[in-house]
Amino acid sequence: MKKAMGCYEGTIYKGECKTMERINNGHIYMKRLCVMLIALNSIGSVFACRCASATALLPDEFIISKVLVNRPNSTLKMYIPLGEIGCVMGQDQTTHQDWFALITERGEIKWQITNAMPEYYCGAMEREGMIYILVSSIGIPLTERTPYLLPLTLDGIKQTPVFLPSWIADAIMMKSSDALLFFSRSTSPLIVAKYDNQLVQIWEKEITGFENKVDFFFDAIETSEGYALLGASRYGQDAVIATLDTDGYPLWTKTCKDMGCVSSAVTSHGELIVLCEQTGDDDETTQYSLLVFDSNGALIHEQGLGISDENLEFRSILLLPNGFLLCGARQYSDKAPETALLFLDDTYRVLSVVDVPAIKDTLCQAALMSNDQLALLGIGTGDAGQANGYVVGDIIELGDLWHWLTNGARTVDLSVHLKAE
Repeated sequence: MKKAMGCYEGTIYKGECKTMERINNGHIYMKRLCVMLIALNSIGSVFACRCASATALLPDEFIISKVLVNRPNSTLKMYIPLGEIGCVMGQDQTTHQDWFALITERGEIKWQITNAMPEYYCGAMEREGMIYILVSSIGIPLTERTPYLLPLTLDGIKQTPVFLPSWIADAIMMKSSDALLFFSRSTSPLIVAKYDNQLVQIWEKEITGFENKVDFFFDAIETSEGYALLGASRYGQDAVIATLDTDGYPLWTKTCKDMGCVSSAVTSHGELIVLCEQTGDDDETTQYSLLVFDSNGALIHEQGLGISDENLEFRSILLLPNGFLLCGARQYSDKAPETALLFLDDTYRVLSVVDVPAIKDTLCQAALMSNDQLALLGIGTGDAGQANGYVVGDIIELGDLWHWLTNGARTVDLSVHLKAE
C-alpha cells in the first residue's frame, strides 16, 4: 500500500515533496505555538486572578444589618457609634439646616433635633453618657461669635448650654481620656483649652512656637504622652505633626517634606501612625505612605503603600484588632464616588481593597463598634449612580471578614468568576 504522503514512494514529485515537508513542519510549528499560547493563556489567567484578588466587592454574607436613616436630601457630617445605637449628624440640602439624630443599629430614628439658622453644628461627641454638640453661627466675624456646647442626655433632653470663648467657633473639638479639648485651627497664636466633665475650664493657654512653621491645624488625636495635631506648613507644601503634653506644653514637631497629612491613629504601644499623601509629577497619581513615630518623635518606620490606582482617595485611618483600615472613595468622572476600604495587616502589608459601591460620598464614616463589628456609613445610591440623599450604612462582621481577607478566599472566588466568564 502506497504511503499517502511519502517522499520516496508513490507519485509525488521531488518539488511537491519539499512543499509537503514545509507544510508538515508548519503543522508541527503551529501545534507547538498553540501549546505555548495555551500555556501563556493559563499563566495569564492565574496572574489575572492574583491581580484581581487585590480588589474585591464586600460580600453580603459579612453584613450583619443595613442602616437607613429616613432623612431625605441630606449629606452626612459625622457618625458616633454607641453600641447598639449611634448618633448621626447631617445637613438638609434644601434648608441647609443641620440635624442630629439618635438611631438604632438599623437606622431607626429615636429622636432628632435641628438647628435654627444662622446657627450650625460644628461637631459632636459623647462622654460619660452625655452628648455634646458644638454650635456656632455663620455670617458673623469670628471675634463676635458666641459658640456654645449643647449637652443632651441619651434620651434627647437638652441641658443648659455652656457658652465658650469666641475662638472656639473655629476650633477642633476632641475627647480625651479625662477631659474635653479644644484647639484653634489658626496658629497666630495656637490656643488650647481643656474642660472637665462638668464643662468647667481647667486651663486655657496660647502656644506661640508654631507661627512661622504651620499655616493651620485640621485634626487632633490623643497620644500616650498627650496630644498630636496634624497640619500644613506655612506655604502648604509640607505636612506638620506637632505634639503637646497633657498640660498643653510642646513636646516635639516634625515636618514631612512634599507630603500632606491625611489622618492618624495611635497603637496600643503608644506609637503614632500618620497617613500621608504625596502627589506625583503628573499631579494626578497620589501615593500614600504610613509614617510611624515613637513617643519621643523618632521616625521608626516608613511604609509606602504602593497603590497605583489613581481613582482611589483615602481620608482616614482606623486601628483594627489585627491591623489597619484606610477608608476613602473610588472617584468617577460620570457618577458619585463609591466607598472603598483598604485593609492592612499589623505589619502594614496591604491585604486588599474592598469596594462598597452601594455607599457613596467621600465623607463616608468608618467606626469600630466593638472588636468584632465595623460600622460604615455614607450616602445611598440614586439614579445613574449618583447619591440619593439618604444616609445609609452597613454593620459588618469584622472577624469573619478579616478571616476571609487573610486566607485566600478572594483568589478562589475570583478564579471561579473568571472561569465562568
